[in-house]
Amino acid sequence: MNFRHIEIFHAVYVHGSVSAAANALNVSQPSVSKVLRHAEQTLGLELFQRTRGRLVPTQDAHALFAEVAEVHDKVRSLRQTSRNLRDGRGAVLRVSALPSLGLDLIPQAVASYLRQHSEVLFDLQTLHHDEILRKLYERETDVAISFHVPPGAPVAHRVIGEGELVVLYREEDMPEAPPRLSLDSLDGQRFISPVQAGPLG
Repeated sequence: MNFRHIEIFHAVYVHGSVSAAANALNVSQPSVSKVLRHAEQTLGLELFQRTRGRLVPTQDAHALFAEVAEVHDKVRSLRQTSRNLRDGRGAVLRVSALPSLGLDLIPQAVASYLRQHSEVLFDLQTLHHDEILRKLYERETDVAISFHVPPGAPVAHRVIGEGELVVLYREEDMPEAPPRLSLDSLDGQRFISPVQAGPLG
């Protein structure tokens, strides 16, 4: 696939129709259809099936999309960096954080920072724990914010804050609960837990 194939495939996959993809890319519908057909011929795969006026991705399309989305994001980042350099601004600082941090705490910190440093641009990404480390290794992010550094990971780190886990419960379930609980005190209790992966799990 060349980049034009990738661009058209990504737009059709995301928007669900040739017309919507054409509008998003500001091109004609026939040109989108033509490039999409050429991409399918080049790959030897059917990427979409037409169902009730919409293009439904095939299993092959789903398999390709993860790779295509990554390429698309890289090109978008390159274009943004080019615009920044042209306009005399610095490159984008790419910050990756866990969803529990990246959906509230980190945006607040960035917003506070930008009030005094409006020339800095940020690209915030929320990722799961194992994915953050991969992004650092492959230089796809500049700074990662997580709960701990995996043992033996060859990355520099600095502690920027502390917190604690809390348990929410009905009073009748633990009427004698002290202000602070050990994990042992939950033994035998039925509870909803984080997934058993990453430091919280």
